[in-house]
Amino acid sequence: MTTAPATRDDADLLMNTSYLPRYQAVLRENLPPELKAFAPFFSNLNRLRTMTALLERHVGHTSRTILNAGCGPFAAEIFSASFQNRHVSAFDYTQGFGDLYPVFRHEGHLATTHFVQGDANLIIYPSHSFDLMVFHDIFYETALDIPAVLSRFKTFLKPGGHIYLDYMNQNTAWLWRLLGKERQYKRYTTAQIRAALESNGFEILEIQRSSGTTSPVVKLLNQMLWTVFKTSNAFGLVAVKRSSGALSNG
Repeated sequence: MTTAPATRDDADLLMNTSYLPRYQAVLRENLPPELKAFAPFFSNLNRLRTMTALLERHVGHTSRTILNAGCGPFAAEIFSASFQNRHVSAFDYTQGFGDLYPVFRHEGHLATTHFVQGDANLIIYPSHSFDLMVFHDIFYETALDIPAVLSRFKTFLKPGGHIYLDYMNQNTAWLWRLLGKERQYKRYTTAQIRAALESNGFEILEIQRSSGTTSPVVKLLNQMLWTVFKTSNAFGLVAVKRSSGALSNG
């Protein structure tokens, strides 16, 4: 089920790219000092391509309501084709991102997005509120446990709804440690992710290797991992919530 990233025209995946220079300027001007150094990472649109390609293939226009968990500085809402003209509920525990919300709205973005500051381990929504839930670039956080988050959040998703999540691969941690590039990330094996999804009533539709890096060294390493071992340092996937069975009490 895991395959190499599909090649698609960027026009199918990314929107509003002419706004990118201004987006970068807004980050530089408004992020708190401790986050300013991450502005190039946040504005790297490569991070959105795997997610958007998967969502466009498997979800398309059936997602009218989206929950973006750990939304960061709203790059998905502004640039991902899958978020355009949808009703998006976004939250993040970092208020520094929330402070960007009125700035982007004033500049004509996020008109259909509602933001609240919240913790993924605590936040609650009414049952069956969303057609799609997105967990993009948050499950490397050591404070979050994927099985526990899925167990809580599955109730907020409509039967037949979809989730997107990406995760760091436990089986490649040795290489990043060897090269001195490993940090205190939370990592999982694909078997662990599959078991967590299935036990919470989800069926995986597709898994893709993913990388948003612009570093030539890391790109080379990821290409080597795929070519030699058919694996990746990170994966993204789309799954669908079954309407019965494991979800009979959710």
